[in-house]
Amino acid sequence: MASGSKRVPVGLPTSASNEVRICNVCKTLPMGKNEHIMHILGKKHVKNIKSKTLAMMLNDEAERSVHVSQYTANTTAEAIVNAFWKFGVRHVHYTKSYTFVEFDSASGAKDAMKGKHNINGKNIVVAPKRKLSSHGDKNEEFTGLPLSTMLTSNIRRLNNPIEIENLIPRLMKEIEVNDYRSRENIRLGMEMVLRQHFPDVRAYVFGSSANNLGFRGCDVDLYVELGYDPWASGIKNVMEKNAADVTWYIARLVKKERIGYNVQAVPRARVPIVKFREWHSGIYVDVSFKNGMPVYNTELICQYTQTHELVRPYLMIIRYWAKIQGIAGGAQPASLITNYAFTMMMLWYLMYRTPPILPTVAALKNCSGNHQNNVISGWDCSFSKNVNFWKERRHNVTVMELIQEFFSFYGDVDLEKYVISPLSGNLVQRKAVKEKSYKDLPSSFSTYLIQGNELQIDTPICVQDPFDHAHNVTRGLREGPLKVFQYKCRRATKICEDVLNGALPLDALLSKINITPETMVEIFPDDEEEEVPRADPDDSIEILDDSTTNLDTSANSSIAEVITLNDTVESVNDSMDEEVSIISHEGKNGSNETGQKLSGGDKSKTPPIITLELPPEEEALKFPLDFANVPQFSLQFDGTIDGQITEAASNEKEVAFIASNLVHFVLQECLQCNVEVLEAPLDKNNKGRKRELSDEETEEPSKRIKGEDGASAGVANKYRRVAKYRCKMDQPLWVGRKKISKQVPPTVNETPLQHEKTITKAQLLSIAGESSNGVILQCSVSLWQEVESPSSILVTVVSTSSAKVFEALIFIIIKFFKSQVLSLVN
Repeated sequence: MASGSKRVPVGLPTSASNEVRICNVCKTLPMGKNEHIMHILGKKHVKNIKSKTLAMMLNDEAERSVHVSQYTANTTAEAIVNAFWKFGVRHVHYTKSYTFVEFDSASGAKDAMKGKHNINGKNIVVAPKRKLSSHGDKNEEFTGLPLSTMLTSNIRRLNNPIEIENLIPRLMKEIEVNDYRSRENIRLGMEMVLRQHFPDVRAYVFGSSANNLGFRGCDVDLYVELGYDPWASGIKNVMEKNAADVTWYIARLVKKERIGYNVQAVPRARVPIVKFREWHSGIYVDVSFKNGMPVYNTELICQYTQTHELVRPYLMIIRYWAKIQGIAGGAQPASLITNYAFTMMMLWYLMYRTPPILPTVAALKNCSGNHQNNVISGWDCSFSKNVNFWKERRHNVTVMELIQEFFSFYGDVDLEKYVISPLSGNLVQRKAVKEKSYKDLPSSFSTYLIQGNELQIDTPICVQDPFDHAHNVTRGLREGPLKVFQYKCRRATKICEDVLNGALPLDALLSKINITPETMVEIFPDDEEEEVPRADPDDSIEILDDSTTNLDTSANSSIAEVITLNDTVESVNDSMDEEVSIISHEGKNGSNETGQKLSGGDKSKTPPIITLELPPEEEALKFPLDFANVPQFSLQFDGTIDGQITEAASNEKEVAFIASNLVHFVLQECLQCNVEVLEAPLDKNNKGRKRELSDEETEEPSKRIKGEDGASAGVANKYRRVAKYRCKMDQPLWVGRKKISKQVPPTVNETPLQHEKTITKAQLLSIAGESSNGVILQCSVSLWQEVESPSSILVTVVSTSSAKVFEALIFIIIKFFKSQVLSLVN
C-alpha cells in the first residue's frame, strides 16, 4: 500500500470461494479468499514485498501488472483485489483514482485485461502498466548497444587473454559517449536562457556525460547554480514552496523557449528536478538546482578514470555488465544500485586490493598539491589533482583479471558487517561506526566523528559518500536486489574464469543472467529453513485513515507461538458425482444417518462425504478453529475455570462443548453481544438445550443418494452443527482494545479469559456517557464440527447487517476466538 494512500478495510465480498491460495512471498499455508485478500493488503505482506522485491528481481513486474481506473470514489482496495483475485493477485498499489494490480504471472495480467470488469455497478478500465525508466517513454529493457558486425563476430568467438585485452578497447570505443559537443551545447543553451532571469547563473554537467564513463545515449544531468537559494529561510514550508516555485518556473521557461519537449516538473522530490527531451538532439535532460556536490563527485570520478590505464576499461566493462543485468541505474534506488554508488563500489575495490591501484580519497585530500577548499553543506569537497605517482605504477594484472577480482569479492563478502568507505579505502566495522569508536575507526573518520549527523548503517549495504561522510549512498537499496547482485557476481566470476581460459567467448560476460524460480532457492537459501508463518486476518488489517481507531485486538501475544491454529479455510462444498441425486431427511435423534452410494448393488464402496446444512457460500464467512491440543475444562461466565484442567479433549462431545462454551463467552462477556442461544451441544452429563428454530427455518433431513437400482441410502456428512447463536452488538469493543489492554495488566492468578473481561470493563468505563448509535452488527454464528476430525471446528457467520460494516468487523471478532483458544493450551 502506497504511503499516504488512505483506505479503510471494509467492503470485503460476502461470497467466499472454496478455492484456497498460498502467498509465495510470505510462505504461508493455504488461505481462503477473504483471508487471502486481507493478507495481501496487510502490513506483513507489504513489508515482505518491499524487503525482497521479487518482482523487480524477476524483471517482469510491468508485464505482470495492470493499471485499473475509472472506479467510483468509494471503491475500496478490498473490492479491487476481490475483482481480480481469481487471476492470482500478488500485490496492489491503491489510490482513490487509480490502482496498480500486480499478479503472480504475466498470464494472470493478460487474462485480467480480457473482458469487462464491474465494481459497485460501474465498469472499470483495465490497461497494461507501462514499464518506466527515469523518463516516461523509455520503456524497453536494456539488452546492449548495437555493435559493429566485425566486433560482434570477434567477441562471440573464443579468444586468448591477450586477444581479450585487445578487444576491450575496441568494445569501449563503440559503446562510449561520442556526442560531447551536443551535450555541451545543451549546457550553454540552458545557461543562456536562465541568465535572462537569474543573472548570476552557472550551469554544470555532472554524471555519466561528464565523468568519462558515459554510454551512447546516456542522459545529461545539469546542475544550475542560480545565485538564489530557495532553502535560505530554514523554515520547512517556506523552503518547500520556494523550491516548488523555482521548479515550475524553470519548467515553463524550458517549454516557452523551446529548449525541449515532454517537459516534466518534479517539485516535491527530495531534490526538485525538471525533466525534458532536448529539442534538436533528442537527448534526455535532468535539471536540478539544490546541491552542487554531485559536480565535485563527478570531477573525482573523472580524475580516477585518468589515474591509471587499467581503471577506465575496468569501470566501463563492469558498468556495461551491470546495465545489461539490470543491477545499476538511477530510476529505482530501492531495486537498483545507483550509477554513482556502483561506481564508488568499483573504485573502492581498486583502493582496497593488494597492491592498490588507486589512492583513497583521504590520501588525495592530504596529498601535497594545489587545491582550494570547496565546502558544500558543511563538507569539504576538495581533493588534490596530483596523482603522478599512481600513474607511473605498474601492476602485474590485466583488465579482465581485475574484473574477475571485483566479481569474486562482491559475490562472497558479508556486506551486513561492514561499511564500504572510499574515504579510507577500508572495510569499516559497522559496530565501530555505530559506537563512534575513535580506537576502531580510521583516522580519516575524524571529521565524521565531530559533526552531528549519523551515517545510516541499518541497511543491507552501506557505502559511505567520500565527501559527505554521514551519507550512505546505498541507503535505499533493499535486501532482495542486493542478494541478486551478489548471486550474479558469483555467476560472473565463473564466466570470467572460463573466458580467460578460452572456454567461453567474451560475449558470455555481456549476456543477461536470468533469474528463474529455480535460482531463487540459491539466492534466498535461508527462506527454505525458516518456519512457515501462518496468515493472520487481524494482523493483515492496516488502517491508514487518521480518523479511524486502531482495530488490532490481539490478546495473549506472549503465548501466540504455543499452538498453531489451522487458518486454512476448508472446502465445504465437496464435489458430487453427477449420477448422484440427493434426498434429505433427519434421523429421530437428530443425528445424521450414514449410508453408501448405491451403484449396481455394490455396497462395498466408501460413501461420499457431503456438506450438511452449511449456509450458502454467498451468505456466510467461514473460519476454522483447531481444538486438537485444548484441554478439557468447564468455563464459568466470570472467566474462571471450573475444576482441574486435564488432558486434551478427545471425543466429539467434549470438543463441541468446549468450543461452544468458549465462543459463547467471547461473544457475550468479552464483546458484550446480546446473545440468543438457538442451539447448544450436550454437556458432560448429556444435558443440552434443544434446538430452537426460527420462523424461517424448518427441520432439514439428512442427505441421501439414489443408486442405479432406484434404492436410496444415507450419505456420510462432512460437518455436523453443534451450536448456533443469534447476536446483536451495539458497542464496537474490538476497536482500540489493544491500546486498553496495555493499560490493564493481568493480576496474579487471573486467567486469560478473566483478564479479557477486565479489559472489557475498562473499555466500557472509557466510553461511559457516550451515546450509542444503535445496533451496529447483527449476525448468526454457527459452530460446525468435522465428522472425521472432531477437533476441527468451523465457525460460520451470516450477517444481517450492511456488508460494508460486517466483514471488516467480523475478522476482528474471529481473532478473539483464536487468541482465546491459544490461552487454553497447557
